[in-house]
Amino acid sequence: MYTDGFNTLMHRNFQRLLVDSGWPEKMDTSWSLSFSQSDYVEFRGQLDTEELVELLVGLGRSGELTQREVTVYSLLVQRKEITLALREYGISFDGMPDRYPACRQRMLNVFKQSVRARCDVAKEQGYQLIDALSTPHGESAVLFERSTRHFIVRASQNESLWLFDGDEQREVIDGYLDSIFRGERLLTVKLEVLTKDDSVLADDLINEVLIPANVPVREWFCRDWLSDVMDEARETIRDSLCRFSSFESSLAH
Repeated sequence: MYTDGFNTLMHRNFQRLLVDSGWPEKMDTSWSLSFSQSDYVEFRGQLDTEELVELLVGLGRSGELTQREVTVYSLLVQRKEITLALREYGISFDGMPDRYPACRQRMLNVFKQSVRARCDVAKEQGYQLIDALSTPHGESAVLFERSTRHFIVRASQNESLWLFDGDEQREVIDGYLDSIFRGERLLTVKLEVLTKDDSVLADDLINEVLIPANVPVREWFCRDWLSDVMDEARETIRDSLCRFSSFESSLAH
């Protein structure tokens, strides 16, 4: 059910949430979101000693561990070269001495809470991403429509057709995420030039359009987008006139 664009945005947002709290960016992430009780978001992977220390520091920064705990646990992890693994069935240490059961349990509890908290946020924001890539419920798809004596120019909003091809810069994706979490939608704008009987003379799709909420179309719509579709419509009309003239000439003979 997901577009490539959604998966890319979801993955990058998950990475940002993990890094902000000290988890490595390299973690394997997965999700299933359909607004049902079976929805889930999770991440797995292994942390080496250095990454585990960075996680402890991050959890101290967020207040999930005290600074004293960060210092003590970091020294223990470094001295014993302890590593951490998140697997399908739980979290486990490698190299943790049995004589530190209290440290082991405290860290495991904090790690589990951290995992749960990050997944909960990623899940909630995943729903926001789904919503932002969809047209608003209950609203007209038509953004604006202008009519002349013979023609109609129409712009309408459609679900995002953004297909991530691997060349998109991370800064661009981060910019989309920031805009979406400010309440904007990332949609496709369809432009059409039609005759009065709704025959299409020209059309075009503008992908990756950020549409702010409760802002008049004229304040964000780029009029330059109309240039190509208007040129195409003129060319279609010229071709039709040429064909009609040719037809008239053949009748005359």
